Amino acid sequence: QQQQQQQQQQQNQQESDEEKTHRSIDKAMDGNYYEQIGLFRSDVIYTKPIDIFNAKAAVPNFANHRGYNDRLFYGKYEYAKIWASRRFDFVDTFEQKHMVKISDSEKRKSLKNGYHSETFVKRLMDHYRVPIRKRDICVWRMRSGPRIRVLDCADMKEFSTIPGITKYLPKGLNVLAS
Repeated sequence: QQQQQQQQQQQNQQESDEEKTHRSIDKAMDGNYYEQIGLFRSDVIYTKPIDIFNAKAAVPNFANHRGYNDRLFYGKYEYAKIWASRRFDFVDTFEQKHMVKISDSEKRKSLKNGYHSETFVKRLMDHYRVPIRKRDICVWRMRSGPRIRVLDCADMKEFSTIPGITKYLPKGLNVLAS
């Protein structure tokens, strides 16, 4: 009987832990658990720590290509939710409002026709009036080999010279091999 009581207590404790986990997940899903969120790609090297609390909504200030750099985002939960989950909902609006309808002969000449990630992200965030701030954050894309696209941040003075780049390279990687 004592063994049955112990098993029942363990089962009750386990259910209690599961309930706590579900409540935490529910809070996170509702946006009540985290006020500030960072969304980061895993195929890049982050050159410096990123303070995700210095803006309501931020993206890197390089490789914007007529839009917003799509390699990372951080900001308030409500804005991160738009960045991460409203893209599919926005497709019809993007196609109707922002894609240029042109003839086949003109398609090759036009940069405005079709999907372009940075442009799409900018239109999405602007549509929902997200107050994006561009921050001086350098991230390098990783490629197999291992190779790093060190010129990704070449427009940023700190990352435009070999000594500047070398300062931030992970150990074991050579700028000349990239």
